[in-house]
Amino acid sequence: MKKKLLILSVFLFNYFNLQSQVAIYPPAVFIDARTRSGSMTVLNQGEEPKEISVEARFGYMAYDSLGNVYPLYEDSVAAQSHSIIPFLTIFPRKFVIQPKKDQVIRFLIKNIGKIPDGMYYTRLATTSKDVQKQIDTTGLGDKVKIGLSFKFVFMTVLFFEKGALNTKVDITSLTTSTDSAHVRLNFSFTRDGNSPFLGTAKLKITDSKGDEVENKEEKIPLYFSATRAFPIPKDKLKPGKYKVELTLTNEQPDIPDEMRVPFESITKSFEFVVD
Repeated sequence: MKKKLLILSVFLFNYFNLQSQVAIYPPAVFIDARTRSGSMTVLNQGEEPKEISVEARFGYMAYDSLGNVYPLYEDSVAAQSHSIIPFLTIFPRKFVIQPKKDQVIRFLIKNIGKIPDGMYYTRLATTSKDVQKQIDTTGLGDKVKIGLSFKFVFMTVLFFEKGALNTKVDITSLTTSTDSAHVRLNFSFTRDGNSPFLGTAKLKITDSKGDEVENKEEKIPLYFSATRAFPIPKDKLKPGKYKVELTLTNEQPDIPDEMRVPFESITKSFEFVVD
């Protein structure tokens, strides 16, 4: 039995490794009101043809009650004012891509009318699966033939920018909590303006002597006001008093400079105690 499980594990590892050779770029598509068009490319680096389908699903990165980030897809209120799906055309939506070939998927924004200035968005779910093959059942009799089939969904994001964009963020408070391995710094943010904040958070922690104990950077999307947790390993924070400095900038390597929403960086400092 163990031998069979080992063989299955090796098979699945190789299969998933093969499937991972389907690549999509860029990771985010930005479209402005001047061109109203954009594209992304699907590349099949594997040895078998793949069936590809593309679907727009409204969603964004949100934060749960513990400050953990997760993709939220069920927010009908936000969709009414921020979704680009009603104006989005995708072509082709379904196709077969041969090994070592690529396919350009094009996006067109139409009939936007007099929608207010701002940034509109959606997630793009690109599904990859094996091309369905005909199973030869000749001579099988009562025997059962099992075929494994997997599909993989790649999530990317599309933004449409119209008119004058602005975003404002304030860091309003800090609370702390702990889990088995971390001290969690929970920062509360309020966001205003007609566009999400898509930037970088720079975190620096110093102890009571002024010595630096942590310095890190993380991407931080803020579509709405939220609380975001920054877990710090407990072995870096011995009992005592600390000062944390948090800086937000609109620097983001995935976003072209010309598509970044204007934002004046802010820095807030807070003190906290580790027992």
